[in-house]
Amino acid sequence: TIQLYYNDSLEKDVLDGYIAELRTLRAVYYYYMLDFFGNVPICESTSQTINDTKQSTRQEVYDFVKKELLDCLPLLSDGKCQDASNAYYGRMTKAVAYYMIARLALNSPVLTSDVKNFASVNSPKQINDFVSATGKNISFSVDGKTMNAWETVVYCQEKVASLGYALQPKFTDN
Repeated sequence: TIQLYYNDSLEKDVLDGYIAELRTLRAVYYYYMLDFFGNVPICESTSQTINDTKQSTRQEVYDFVKKELLDCLPLLSDGKCQDASNAYYGRMTKAVAYYMIARLALNSPVLTSDVKNFASVNSPKQINDFVSATGKNISFSVDGKTMNAWETVVYCQEKVASLGYALQPKFTDN
């Protein structure tokens, strides 16, 4: 748990925004660990000892990342994190959270399934059918809307676009 203390010079809502940015950044790195390694320990406190730290399952890490991103989203700024003249340059903003939620949703059928030997024993069509069906059964609640994984990807992409981000027409410019 991230605990910071505030005083009159740092208002609670400002502090909550900073904490949300830190939690979002932590969720981004946990997403990458989940994607690369699967089962990793979740550490939520600086007072947690090595003996108290246990390896988490893929599902537990996935659930942790999802909860962190969805909990922090309303507290993040709409500011542009890619504009060097902006106060939010290089920081965690709503656009980052929407992007990571979309990425989590897009990969959720694989991240939440026991796929250890799945690809080696199934045809590409079976894999495609499994992923497609599984994504329809995974639920996300973003901005008060409950959607399946595929609807979440589209919704988050639209939110990122509405915040002023777009892919460049030339692939190498992205």
